[in-house]
Amino acid sequence: MSKARNRIRLDVATPGESGVPLLTTGEVAKHLGVSLRYVTVLIDKGKLMGIRLPYSNHRRVHPAALKDFEERHGFTKARGVKRTGD
Repeated sequence: MSKARNRIRLDVATPGESGVPLLTTGEVAKHLGVSLRYVTVLIDKGKLMGIRLPYSNHRRVHPAALKDFEERHGFTKARGVKRTGD
């Protein structure tokens, strides 16, 4: 059995948002300025809420979950740079 689990919180998606396109791990990695493997590890450890697609190793992240992650971990627009203290 794979270690990856579906870890998307219901409170991240708002009602009526079923048409929102989910982000790939590559898109998330590029946005955060980190490696693709690091994004996969974040999802698998539950630090970044995302889902694993059935019958594959592909993962997807809801845009609101990415925003929540950035706020919790202090990522700025400068990719991969954490805020030190404003």
